[in-house]
Amino acid sequence: MVMHQMLVGLKDHICIKIDGEYVLLIGEGGTSEFHAVTIFNSKNLWGPYIPNHANPIMTHRHLGYTYPIIQTGHADLVQTQNGDWWSVMLAKRPVDGYSILARETFLAKVEMTKQESGITPIYNPGKGLLQIEQKRPNLPWTPVPQLKTIDEFDSENIDLEWNCLRNYKTPWFKQVNGKMEINLRPQTVNEWKNPSYLAKRVKSHNFEVTTKMEFSSKKENEKAGLVMYRKSSIHYQLLKEKNNVVLIKTIATKVNAEKGISEIVARKPYKEKEVILKIVGKGINAKFYFGAEKNSLQQIGNTQDLSNFGDEIAWGFNGTYVGMYATSLGEKSKKKALFNWFEYKNLK
Repeated sequence: MVMHQMLVGLKDHICIKIDGEYVLLIGEGGTSEFHAVTIFNSKNLWGPYIPNHANPIMTHRHLGYTYPIIQTGHADLVQTQNGDWWSVMLAKRPVDGYSILARETFLAKVEMTKQESGITPIYNPGKGLLQIEQKRPNLPWTPVPQLKTIDEFDSENIDLEWNCLRNYKTPWFKQVNGKMEINLRPQTVNEWKNPSYLAKRVKSHNFEVTTKMEFSSKKENEKAGLVMYRKSSIHYQLLKEKNNVVLIKTIATKVNAEKGISEIVARKPYKEKEVILKIVGKGINAKFYFGAEKNSLQQIGNTQDLSNFGDEIAWGFNGTYVGMYATSLGEKSKKKALFNWFEYKNLK
């Protein structure tokens, strides 16, 4: 079978011509537990497109949380130069019943068959499901550059891994002499605004984030540090303030809530200008640390529950972020927080 051309339309719909027949690949059922991949067949580009009798050709919606991969959909089909077929698609890996990570890209072997409905892709023949480990195509290995574990802010441009919340009108961060300088501004992560928050996506159920920060203030409203963020109503803030380090928890009161309830988990005295802050996530739990030296940090607060960060409560599919934050809590400020380095590691 030969793929002659690909026609890309809407993001959830892809039309492929295979052996003179048009196959319309569709992502449907939303992007949550009912997500699925279906196809429609036609002899003419303009239709009509008839639903394939094998639909849905790929889904895990009938498995609930009994399988380690859920919410499969948004697929694409690719034929290699060797003639074999493969598919890539989006899905999620929950842990302890909660989907804390963002959607990830999965690979599946495809056997292209001709059935009563016409061209019909069979996903992972003999299995029909995505696999935790999948044999890759027999093609030359072309690895991408390894992402660095620690960012020392000494490159010409900021790495593309860094994200902020929404678009900013004027820059509020810059790399200066090997440090990331972030302006304290009135906006906060509790609001639907663009706060001074520069973050990376959490990519593993087990991870570790550490940073060294220089910051001091005599004002109660000025704070800076690390934030683990899912949305405006769900996040943890590990911040240095006037004479303390404080851990603040914000949780949603109901599913898909846009406003959360904030409370101080713990506050400990700390007067040094320089501080090392650390977050360790394991499954749906996280621990928070601070101190003057990397090898002698103390925990602040008890082990914290991250179940609120899952899709099942937070809703959506953006996943969890962690990064650097500075705020003046509604008031104007000329203060800046300096971050000497930022280290993110996926743990086993």
